Amino acid sequence: MNYNLHMVENQSLQHRAAWYAFKMFAALRIGTWLWVLLFSLVGGRIIVEPDVLCKSGSLLENNLNLNVILHSAIRWDATCYLLIAEHGYNFQPGLTVWPPLYPILIRIFAIVFQPFIMAALIVSSLATWLAFFLLYLIIEKQYNDELARNTLFLYVIYPLSFFFVSGYTESIFLCLAILSIWMIQRHSWGWAGISSAFATLTRNQGILLSLILLYE
Repeated sequence: MNYNLHMVENQSLQHRAAWYAFKMFAALRIGTWLWVLLFSLVGGRIIVEPDVLCKSGSLLENNLNLNVILHSAIRWDATCYLLIAEHGYNFQPGLTVWPPLYPILIRIFAIVFQPFIMAALIVSSLATWLAFFLLYLIIEKQYNDELARNTLFLYVIYPLSFFFVSGYTESIFLCLAILSIWMIQRHSWGWAGISSAFATLTRNQGILLSLILLYE
């Protein structure tokens, strides 16, 4: 009887977490799109590509007529990840600075979702929702439902939160870092190690998660 009640409570918690995480993700995703559209309509300004290593002109997307939302996502490091996903690390010198997990995921998702920038944004979006979901579960278990909701809300209104739903690795890294901590709390050490390893393949800072594993 107690076991069944515990299962029902866990399912209820997971449903609440999934739904609230989705609402917060949707608010962030739609808000970011509206912000992009607003700036595209004000003054008709043309954003000049900065003098950086990865040039968007080398991308497959350069030959497509992209809408303003997709085109606005091809900036800075996102361009480098797209280059790696489309052409590999040997396409030009210097690309080995960027870790491989995000380009690999873009390449996989691009089998279904085209162009590549669309695949990149879908990967980031899914990682954002999953990160919010896991974060909700962790905080609710340790504290309460209200604090879990407030935490996700603060993540969404943070001025730099748009990076989570852009063509960057912040959302994937956050997701894997939280997953690693969640697995540690469940004493699933093997999965915690795998999550930490994948986080390191996303951003070099992931190696610091090994300190948490060692401490626990």
